[in-house]
Amino acid sequence: MYISGGENEQSEDFEKSVVEYNDFFCIDLNQLNFNHNNYSNADGISDNDNILTNNLTNFNEKNELNIKELPNLLEPRTWHSMIFAPDKYIFIVGGSTKTVELYDIEKNTLIKDSELNEMRSESTLCLVNNTYLYAFCGFILHQTFNCSVEKCNLRKSVRIWEYVNFNMND
Repeated sequence: MYISGGENEQSEDFEKSVVEYNDFFCIDLNQLNFNHNNYSNADGISDNDNILTNNLTNFNEKNELNIKELPNLLEPRTWHSMIFAPDKYIFIVGGSTKTVELYDIEKNTLIKDSELNEMRSESTLCLVNNTYLYAFCGFILHQTFNCSVEKCNLRKSVRIWEYVNFNMND
């Protein structure tokens, strides 16, 4: 599991400021023992969210989680999106910036990959045939809904995001 960025609100003399982080970590989930019999909802169906949360909490309290610090993000960001691109990459897209960063899992390196046309936080990402990466909607500065869609051809040496034309009813 990969975790990156984030924010912290700090107050000075009643003025709020937001500090963004460029931290990047990996948590090895293979060490967690998921006992599906212990966590189920009222219908007896396993609740995977509770399983993960309870196991992470238990391991963290015992300081047994294998948390690996990765290279810092090139730009601090919050409310961004990430997607795994088989077999060895993670794209870190947007948030409080238009930049897209690429993390190479095997080489443990992080580079600036490209730049979105628009600011988009909390966007949905979709990878199609390991060729096209789509960024759907999101918000501009956490407030204004962004109803545009952009795509990027990952097979090109210089990646450029382009708008996807579509008709979206209100």
